[in-house]
Amino acid sequence: MSKELEQNENKLIAERRAKLAKIREQAVENNTNPFPNNFCRKNLADDLQKKYSHRSKEELESSNQVVSVAGRLIRNRGAFMVIQDMSGIMQLYVVKEARSFVKNLDLGDIVGVNGVLHKSGKGDLYVSMDDNYLLTKSLRPLPDKHHGLLDKEMRYRQRYVDLIVNPETRDVFKIRTKIINFIRSYLNKKILWKSKRLCFKSSQGSRRAPICHSS
Repeated sequence: MSKELEQNENKLIAERRAKLAKIREQAVENNTNPFPNNFCRKNLADDLQKKYSHRSKEELESSNQVVSVAGRLIRNRGAFMVIQDMSGIMQLYVVKEARSFVKNLDLGDIVGVNGVLHKSGKGDLYVSMDDNYLLTKSLRPLPDKHHGLLDKEMRYRQRYVDLIVNPETRDVFKIRTKIINFIRSYLNKKILWKSKRLCFKSSQGSRRAPICHSS
């Protein structure tokens, strides 16, 4: 990292620390928890897309479907915010009452939102920010959204950042996990079957059945 980039990053970190201090001060004044632990996510982004994307804008408006989503803030589009959870992305609409809450947010923060599910004129689902929670404040900025995390050494040393900003890396880890789970399940079944078979053979010709453990 060049000296200029390092100075810019330090400046951003200082600005975020100032926002964090302000959030804590406001919480003390209001006698509240700056990072509440009573929020419960009930919906994943991908599940909502699969369940409601086929519905029309009018159908969603009439159903008044309230959802609870949580994720990392990855884009700020003014009136719309975009969060990312373990399954995908979801747009949030900044209602008037949420503007003061949004002012203290930065890319990388983890937020929880309760609100009504809507569909835009372009056909994109979004959740109105009716009830909002700051779950985690990110003090370090995310890599540039256009260039991403290109440093190969940093990708390996800071794998958590790589997983945040690169969808391809997340897909590789998901596939790897499924393969390992399949192999483990297959071998466990084989070992269990062989163990039971050995127990059966050893008991032949004996009046007393042996005690077999197939764990």
